[in-house]
Amino acid sequence: MGGGVSGHIRLLSQWKDLIEGGYRVYVDTSWAIGFAVRKLLQEVDRTGIGVDRIMFGCDEPWSDFEGEFWKIQGARISDEIKERIFWGNAEEMYFSRLS
Repeated sequence: MGGGVSGHIRLLSQWKDLIEGGYRVYVDTSWAIGFAVRKLLQEVDRTGIGVDRIMFGCDEPWSDFEGEFWKIQGARISDEIKERIFWGNAEEMYFSRLS
């Protein structure tokens, strides 16, 4: 998600429509402006759409682990969604094919 504000706003406004339209959109949360992560997570928590498409990222050394961690941990969303973002989605995407 990192980058410029215009990209964040575009992604947030189109997230649900892209997924429902069949696009395979995935994001990590690194280096994103605070409001963007919070807004996306609240929308996912509310609708359930896209919870499997968000992964934690810290973007070291340009950002820092603690700041990026608390964008997720401090969000007012379910613990289940936090666990999926922190490790569950990546585990499913990268390791479920190995077994």
